[in-house]
Amino acid sequence: MSSSDVVWFANSPLPPVRVGKLDQTGNFALVFRNEADRADQQKNCQIQVTENCLKGLRASCAITASRQSRPSSILSFFGLAKGQSWEDKDRQEDQLTSACVAQGASQCATHAEDFCKVVFSGPVAADIK
Repeated sequence: MSSSDVVWFANSPLPPVRVGKLDQTGNFALVFRNEADRADQQKNCQIQVTENCLKGLRASCAITASRQSRPSSILSFFGLAKGQSWEDKDRQEDQLTSACVAQGASQCATHAEDFCKVVFSGPVAADIK
């Protein structure tokens, strides 16, 4: 039996987010089917953009906190850096990371809202006649 003899069953594809439509002048435009589809897509966009922004924010804050909680390179080189236990360093990094993420989380939400508003500002099918 060859691979061409096998029938593969898959889920049916999702409908496209936008559909093509000709306006009165004959120009082709991609439009949303209706306002509800646009609102759903915009909501999903905001969720995904916010999640991705928060992931990047957490990574950035963790790196910054790690750099801030370690002693200066010069002091370490000369042996003048005071020793901190690993538990204290971890606690300090966690506090710095949490504070940084809390400070930037609102900016991620604002970014997602602004970004998705621009992306989903196209016409709805009912708007084109």
